[in-house]
Amino acid sequence: MSSKPQRQKPEVGQAVHVRPISFRRDKKNPKKLYPGTITKISRKYFTVRCNDIGQNLEFTIDRWDMRGGDPSYALYASPQELEDEFEFIALAKKIREIFGGYGSRTKWGSEESLSLQALRGIDSIIQADLGLNSGDDSDNGNGGD
Repeated sequence: MSSKPQRQKPEVGQAVHVRPISFRRDKKNPKKLYPGTITKISRKYFTVRCNDIGQNLEFTIDRWDMRGGDPSYALYASPQELEDEFEFIALAKKIREIFGGYGSRTKWGSEESLSLQALRGIDSIIQADLGLNSGDDSDNGNGGD
């Protein structure tokens, strides 16, 4: 499952929100959005006019990524998309802190380990979200024998 939202095809006149993503620009206020309007649509790209930035910006139709290799701006259909992105990043970081190398550093029953019940619950959520079967583990802890 992708973390990036599925977006509708852009339309001329559609209101969108632009965020500077270079380090210097967003350091003080990383959630600052500027209003923009889609002004032109071509076969692969569309143009957004952002008066506050004073530029026309081009983005790809399929992913809404900035055209060219320099992603100086990110584009959002709504302010809620930005909030969701920041929440995703924060949750992923928390999970990574717990599970990054989880099995190698944590001993069964230690105070810093999660319970087996919690791990099973997390596994079932992950499996359901990815559409996998969690019951068919190829490695059940005995070295694959």
